[in-house]
Amino acid sequence: MALSQSDIEELKAAVPPHMRPAAGAGALLPASFGLASAHDYDNGPPEQQNTVPAFVGPLSGPDTQKLIVETVRQFDAGQIDTTSLIIPANLGKLRATAEKRKRDQRSADLLLLDLLDRRLAELDAELAAIDGRLSEITRRRNEIGESMEALDELARLQARGEVDPNNRVHAALLRKAGISPDEAQGDGLSAAIVRRRHQLGGEDDALAAEWNEKMKRRGEVMRERQDVITARAEIENADTDEARIAAETRATTLIGAQQLGEAAYQSDNESAREIAADAVAATEEEARRVESQQLNRDTATRADEFYKGGNDLDWIRGPSL
Repeated sequence: MALSQSDIEELKAAVPPHMRPAAGAGALLPASFGLASAHDYDNGPPEQQNTVPAFVGPLSGPDTQKLIVETVRQFDAGQIDTTSLIIPANLGKLRATAEKRKRDQRSADLLLLDLLDRRLAELDAELAAIDGRLSEITRRRNEIGESMEALDELARLQARGEVDPNNRVHAALLRKAGISPDEAQGDGLSAAIVRRRHQLGGEDDALAAEWNEKMKRRGEVMRERQDVITARAEIENADTDEARIAAETRATTLIGAQQLGEAAYQSDNESAREIAADAVAATEEEARRVESQQLNRDTATRADEFYKGGNDLDWIRGPSL
């Protein structure tokens, strides 16, 4: 029985990426990896015909793994004719191994997608909260602006001595400005106007600062949200090992090593645990790098301070005798 294209793909999938030889590593198979062709056994004993496997040795052995990949490479390059190859007697095991790897990888991908969906929901909730607060700030600053206008009008009326708390229009201005009728009596109105301007101005400044912080955070959330959407698409569309690894790396950065690790170890998926372990290792390495940089900066700062104050070295030499 000859190897079909799907058989070739299954053989390829059965070999872990890290065990594959470099692309283009020789045009011919090593002598120790001779492939059995069908006609070699057509004239042999009946018990050998169509039963001798083309690949010998355990499937997990590196030699057999390399042979499988080299066979695939030669097939892809058009250097061998699959009609002359005998399917291994243990191809069923190869297929089972390949299918298990596919299932594990798909399960790991689904875990990453689920965590990305959770992160997307968190970002959407934060975005809604930010937008809600921005609306509140806008409303309150508009109210402050109206109160400031009322204070300006009251100040003009006060300058002309025309403020009358019993006047309906004047009473409305006092309410808008936040000044009580008692404060509006006599000379107390001028002090009340100054006090309210100071209070409202301070509140408006604080709200303006909060607005800027919220807008900054909103931009960060929007960028991360787009990164999450991109990461999901990359995982779903990854069609090579390189693309899949790149997509996993982006996803783990967005999800966070701790959250990914907790989720992975609640599952039985080995691929997910490997991804989580790599993410934790990368996080720890980055933490060590940042700590080392900070230590170097601190050391340089202390040395600089020491030398700047080193003109008077009496404290080193000690007191004169």
